[in-house]
Amino acid sequence: MSDHRTPPDIRFEGVCTRLGGEIVHHRLRAEFPAGEITVLMGPSGAGKTTLVRHLVGLLPPDSGTVLVGGRSVWDLDPKQLAAMREATGVLLGGSTLFETSVFGSLTVYDNVAAPLRLSAADDEFVHATVTWWLRTLGLDGHADRLPAELSARMRRRIALGAAMAGGRPLIVLDDVDLGLDAPTAARAVEAIRTAQRRTGATMLVTTHDIALAKALDGRLAVLAHGRIVANGPVGELLAGVDDAEEFDRRFHQLDWLGPPLPSDDERRSGRVLEFTFDPHVLMTGVVAMALILAAVLVARATGSFSFP
Repeated sequence: MSDHRTPPDIRFEGVCTRLGGEIVHHRLRAEFPAGEITVLMGPSGAGKTTLVRHLVGLLPPDSGTVLVGGRSVWDLDPKQLAAMREATGVLLGGSTLFETSVFGSLTVYDNVAAPLRLSAADDEFVHATVTWWLRTLGLDGHADRLPAELSARMRRRIALGAAMAGGRPLIVLDDVDLGLDAPTAARAVEAIRTAQRRTGATMLVTTHDIALAKALDGRLAVLAHGRIVANGPVGELLAGVDDAEEFDRRFHQLDWLGPPLPSDDERRSGRVLEFTFDPHVLMTGVVAMALILAAVLVARATGSFSFP
């Protein structure tokens, strides 16, 4: 990103990742547009948090490219990477990163104020902004307390406020629903949407919560078997989806390639470069496509179907 205040697009090109011998990402390709909210969903263990860690410069993929504003994150020098991180508001997710998004030695107020003070904003603006976010997230009665004095869920909300309050052009919120309870969820979602409209920031939000994804609106990307199997408007992709069972059914049908399997060479070498697919799953998809094509051709021949 040559201008670190310009909302960037996000692209993953051929990203392959293996953790603990398991394939997490398989030649993953995706593009998330600048200046929009993209919600990333998928089953537990699908690799959403790992993808976030690739994006924010915490964990390199085994192969492939991660681009922010057209620049490869893992080709940046330390100074460039620091500048990118300064321009990014991040709420970290995953069990090993759960507590690292807040400063234990700072009060709740100072945690949320910290990114604003980095941009040398005046004190009046900092106070007004921090006060608004604390009230929105149900933390206004705890401004002077330390994070350790609060519940884990409230610490998540502190981290969410710190990620959002700085008005940065790239916001990454991983497992955002974990910190939100019923009284604060609706307010927080509306605040996120309002902040995005005001700043035009690019946002990537991961969640398991279907209702929250619909409320955020924007775009939806679904991660399954190491690939993005769907990418489009939330309202279209989640139309008629109200629970996890229906979500799994709909996107399982789209993921007809199934899970990738390492080739014999890769089993020996442990490299993540090329994969072969389960031939039975692949054949099922080919047969299904052939049957659909045959049905279309028959319908056209009998005059019962026509293309516009």
